Amino acid sequence: MGGPERDRAAYRLERLAELTADLRAAESPVIRARYAAEVQRLSGWVLRDAIEQSREEGFSWRDIARRTGMSFDTVYGQLQDHGRIVVGKLGDDEPP
Repeated sequence: MGGPERDRAAYRLERLAELTADLRAAESPVIRARYAAEVQRLSGWVLRDAIEQSREEGFSWRDIARRTGMSFDTVYGQLQDHGRIVVGKLGDDEPP
């Protein structure tokens, strides 16, 4: 990932930090919902960027899958689909 791709990844990461701060500061639940939705969408692109960079640095698909807690098929398949990476299904990570 070079040049424009690396710049885009850096921008996404910075934007994610800004949105997270906005989410934390929002007093209205509907505004928090809006920021949370934006964070969720953007975080899938940030995850994709990190996986692409990991591959370029020589990490194996299996190592990336293990470190992200995702299956190999999910990581590899979603990357091949050229969209953002989505982890799990709705409700998979609900707190106890």
